[in-house]
Amino acid sequence: MSDEQRRLIIFGSLGLAFIVIVALIAWWFLRPQPTVVNNQPVAATSTVSGGVYEPPVVLPATAERLKEDKSYPLGLRQLAMSFAERYGSYSSDEPTKNLADLQSFMTKSLANRIQADVASTTAFIGFSTKALSLQLVSSNATNATVLVKTQRTQTVGSSQETKTFLADLELTAVMLNNEWKIDGVAWK
Repeated sequence: MSDEQRRLIIFGSLGLAFIVIVALIAWWFLRPQPTVVNNQPVAATSTVSGGVYEPPVVLPATAERLKEDKSYPLGLRQLAMSFAERYGSYSSDEPTKNLADLQSFMTKSLANRIQADVASTTAFIGFSTKALSLQLVSSNATNATVLVKTQRTQTVGSSQETKTFLADLELTAVMLNNEWKIDGVAWK
């Protein structure tokens, strides 16, 4: 082995050792530090920025709010609001996606009527709907009619110009197997 080869091996080994040492030092300082979990109970009042923390006060519901909540059949309020938003949001790129998402919330007869009404178009059209409020028009143990007030944003064509307007959606619900299902929809 010549002197030049020995020097190359020695300097190569020293260079490799230097890289390994630098990597170990970097790992030591940059490794994630273990987190300390404090399992001590938190006092009811604690000082925060020099003050005393006070838990939020939960006010009782007003008589008007309790009466309004009791007037709605169980689960109908949430169903109506959610259904209106999904039903009213539409895109010609996927014209039946919103309806497919709603299959489990509507009766089979309504699903069949809606499928027959799906129109195709060559220009892009899209609607985004937000349910704002609702009004219980009528209800009994097996039927209910709800009027959902919505804000709709319509986009037409490739210009992406939008038009925002208010629209009411009347939903007719029926009780099937102890569950509310939407059986009728009509934009007002």
